[in-house]
Amino acid sequence: MSEKNCGRMNANGIILSLSTLLLLITVIWFSAFYSAKVERQENNTLANFAIEKAGFVAGDMAFDVNKLLGISQDVNNAQGFALIKLNGKLPAGNHRQSLALLESFLEGTYSARQNAEIRLDFNRLIDGSAEMEFSNGLLYEHAYANDLNFVQFRKKDSGNTGALSYDITLFVNGARLLDSSPWICGTEGDVNVNLRYSDSFGESQSLLGCKQSAGGTYLYSFEFVELEGSLVVSFGNVDGNINAVKVRNTIANPNIEVFISLGVKVPSPAAGLYWYYDADLNYAQQNTLVNRKILLGSA
Repeated sequence: MSEKNCGRMNANGIILSLSTLLLLITVIWFSAFYSAKVERQENNTLANFAIEKAGFVAGDMAFDVNKLLGISQDVNNAQGFALIKLNGKLPAGNHRQSLALLESFLEGTYSARQNAEIRLDFNRLIDGSAEMEFSNGLLYEHAYANDLNFVQFRKKDSGNTGALSYDITLFVNGARLLDSSPWICGTEGDVNVNLRYSDSFGESQSLLGCKQSAGGTYLYSFEFVELEGSLVVSFGNVDGNINAVKVRNTIANPNIEVFISLGVKVPSPAAGLYWYYDADLNYAQQNTLVNRKILLGSA
């Protein structure tokens, strides 16, 4: 083999070796880059999973609390108005023990299963009154302890609710109507009011299309055959709360059930509307921290 051919082969060998080396470096670099990318994606996935999981856990707890309290809500927020519909029952039962047991379970067994740290504060729900608050300052209070057996819709910390209309429907199961106070249906006022009563014995009364003053005081009571106590509906100026509604049950028989449906129309807040129970949720998992009220919904 000539010296010329031998040199050419050596040059080709060097080029091949360099090419192989460059290819190997490229492969190693891409492998490292891909490995780092996968690791970043896994970290992002885990972080997003923790955030999503926190939302699911919070939603589960809100569902459980709401199921115990038995207050259903339906809110539609459109065309400048929010339509709020709330349903409850009197007597509501004493939720103290059930909520305390739920709080203990969620902070203990449930928290361990989720591999998270959960801390709750139900103190303002087990004090005998369950408060549902709205982001525009409205408050729905459901009192259930001792002789405080009522539901009330008002402005938090007093004031005017700004309600434009109320639609109140009552159904009494197990009690026969004896008498009711005279109803006065005004034709001038700030608020449109509908009030309907019916019971399991077929009695019914209606007060429809009334115009009432937001600051006036209106009270209607229902008494029943051979039963002490009464069912009282008041709206307008209720205990210093303007444009409010209160339904109180003092019937001295816990087996008599009063079902209440309350519909309210209010101006829609510009920022939208959300509502929640006055209870605190603290959730921690990895680097995810959630500190908020028991959120029920938004519209």
